[in-house]
Amino acid sequence: MIRLVEALPPQQGDELLLCRVQALWECYGAVPFIRYYVGDSGSVAALFDGQALVYAVPEEREELAWFVAMQPDITSLLSDPDTAAAVAAAWQGEVATYPVMRYEAQNGAPAAELAHVSPRELYAFLQPIFPHLAPFDVWYPDICFRERHGFCRNVAVCEAGIPISSAMTVAEWQGGALIGGVATTPVYRQRGLAGLCVGSLATALQAEGRQVYICPKNDGAERLYTKLGFVTCSMIAQTERT
Repeated sequence: MIRLVEALPPQQGDELLLCRVQALWECYGAVPFIRYYVGDSGSVAALFDGQALVYAVPEEREELAWFVAMQPDITSLLSDPDTAAAVAAAWQGEVATYPVMRYEAQNGAPAAELAHVSPRELYAFLQPIFPHLAPFDVWYPDICFRERHGFCRNVAVCEAGIPISSAMTVAEWQGGALIGGVATTPVYRQRGLAGLCVGSLATALQAEGRQVYICPKNDGAERLYTKLGFVTCSMIAQTERT
């Protein structure tokens, strides 16, 4: 049975989807804009801002898929490929699948001395590169909140004080972090700057005893992260209501 809970019980495991739900709870706790659900067999889910983030164990996958598909306020899902396919069938949507890569480098290069940029500067840099980035009035307070509470950080290469390449943690939790927001201004690409940002951030996080993950969206990014010491460990999938 899938049931709503007011407090997310401690979770055991290192699967990224499970950890991402846990990261939301650690950062925000019980707030009106996030609904947390658990299943009797160990599934967990978080529903917020039109999105569903679901870790489904096989025994509860079908039930969770129908549960998410029937939520009228939910328009996108991030889960495992099988759960995403089941929801996509109900929504008549497409499924995009991505690898989950874990940082396995040992005794990697020391973290580079890169800049930290303010959330306002970071948004101005990222938005032209990621046109589907959330609106500023949604993205900015969220990132500011997470930075203040130690659940988000960024590193950047700057020129004349302006970022030209960056990487950030899009989720952090006790013992782990997910790197995302990897971007480079087009005229500065093919210079190794993105790899410098990701490698520096991954090395720093690993030095804190964290598991470090990244989810490349294309083959070129996957090849880059492989060279940096990331290894594919699982797959995730996304679908949207049509």
